Amino acid sequence: MDNFFMKMKQRAIIAGFVAFFLGLLTTRDILPLPFFHIESLLPDELPPLTDELWQDSIKGFLLYNLSAFLTYFTLSFALVCFFHNKIKKETVKRGAVRIDADKLKKIITKDMQIKKDAPLVHLAHERMPIPFKEIPRNFLFLGKAGSGKTQGIFNLLFGNFDKYGVQIDKGVSDYGYTFIIYDRKPDFTTRLYRRTSGKDFLFNPLDKNCIKWNIFDDLLEDNGTINESMVEFFAKSLCPTDSDSKNAHFQEQAQAVTKAVLVAVCGMASNANNKFLIDFIQANGDGLTLRNTLVKDKTVIKYGLHNNVANALTVGAGGLDNQGNSVMATLNKVFRGLSKREFYFTEGNFSIKTFFKTIDENPDRRLFIVNTKEMAGAYTTYFSLFINLIFKRGTSLSQPSNRRIFLMFDEIQSLGSDGNHELGKQLISELGNFLAESRSFGYSAIVATQSLPQLEQLIKKEGMRELFQHLSNKFIFQYNEPDGAEWLSRYFNEQEIERMRESISRGDNSERVSETEEEKLKRIVLPSEFNALKPLQCFCSIGEHPTSQLQFEYRLPPEITQKVLLKELPFFNNDDIDVLKNRYQIKLD
Repeated sequence: MDNFFMKMKQRAIIAGFVAFFLGLLTTRDILPLPFFHIESLLPDELPPLTDELWQDSIKGFLLYNLSAFLTYFTLSFALVCFFHNKIKKETVKRGAVRIDADKLKKIITKDMQIKKDAPLVHLAHERMPIPFKEIPRNFLFLGKAGSGKTQGIFNLLFGNFDKYGVQIDKGVSDYGYTFIIYDRKPDFTTRLYRRTSGKDFLFNPLDKNCIKWNIFDDLLEDNGTINESMVEFFAKSLCPTDSDSKNAHFQEQAQAVTKAVLVAVCGMASNANNKFLIDFIQANGDGLTLRNTLVKDKTVIKYGLHNNVANALTVGAGGLDNQGNSVMATLNKVFRGLSKREFYFTEGNFSIKTFFKTIDENPDRRLFIVNTKEMAGAYTTYFSLFINLIFKRGTSLSQPSNRRIFLMFDEIQSLGSDGNHELGKQLISELGNFLAESRSFGYSAIVATQSLPQLEQLIKKEGMRELFQHLSNKFIFQYNEPDGAEWLSRYFNEQEIERMRESISRGDNSERVSETEEEKLKRIVLPSEFNALKPLQCFCSIGEHPTSQLQFEYRLPPEITQKVLLKELPFFNNDDIDVLKNRYQIKLD
């Protein structure tokens, strides 16, 4: 309170000097400025005062000059207060900046004019423009459950609508671009999958419209020969290693055996397919049997893999020794993941290789990878191989500047759930590598997550920093996990400010307010501000532009298809499996 009165006193003194000076100039007819004449409101006579005293001294001189002073003092005091409040107590010298949405729109619009760009979509209630050239810099939607991040993605996909449901801005799904969507709920499949169009592909092993993906169509060359680099790639995807794990050695050995299994199947079958692979696994379920089959297989020997098998599945008295059993335990997880009735077929109707070869001929296609929580990681082995192949094949395209391919991961941390830590770690790490070069091919990744701790468990903070660096367009919704909020606050960065610091000096008979300059680092978004956001509100950082805050609208796009149309599953053909068992037994004998 003392500080307030001291400020008012200072401003009044300044206003008094200004008013005295202006009043003096005006009443002496030096400066013709208007003022309010108080004396004109008073009567011409005021008994018992004489006319000379009243008219000449009081009314004509004192009240006349006082009117000018009060008029200019009132105006001066108001102006002094106004400009004093306008003068920034803090001046940003360098660093990050936080501005309101309207200013950000103007900055982006001006930047588009300079770069001869145009907005592809507009986001949120503020209709923030997202330039076409900014799309390949990728998107991050982060927030706790119920914070509104799904609505943010809906806005990006489907555009803006008015209160009557009429579309006022297009979404990215309206342009006929290619979409590859990893869907967890599956909120996006039911709203984007055109089931009867013949354009789209569904990879949901439980659905009757699921693609038939024969993994060997992507493993073998077009002429049916074995591609050794692809065999290596398949083995690493099916049996990833974790250098931080105490089982890393056994994982590496299991990976070598997985390579031999793939090569053996390619060599044994004239038409290598999923069914033959599963039959082979079923016929060689015992570790010792598998070892004996592989070390004597002609194709395995031809490619020099038999020694790797012998060194991995080591034997002792009467069977596998401790290392051999540990390697087999790792292999069993891979074999369980591969031995799924949903993939027990001989002929496929889809390959990732063909999908990307024809992507420019038919861009209006959507590929959905549906891995719901109810599936509980049952198909993670196939999903991880599928996604890894997308990363590998996706960078074999040409590099036209106008291509846009949207690659979306909803709840990306779920890739490592349900005991699939190594797979999740490997996949998300590969995503980071993919994003490092994907921009030149026209890809735009849309990544959503609600849990930074789960993500950190998979790829550590170093991996998170890399991933966040590749996702330049960030939309951070309500988030209340303390460590994560602190990390996000630091990620939005700081600004160096110069500010005035006021202090009061008191003497014996006087007080004085003094101001000094000081420099300080200040975060532009505090950790507590993330939790203070209301649902559908978010902080946004679009490319290299300043940080701002947006308000999304709630709208639930209509569903255009069912979540799943269950299909009947085939059973394993034990007769075929027995034939393989006998075949190998004869060879071994």
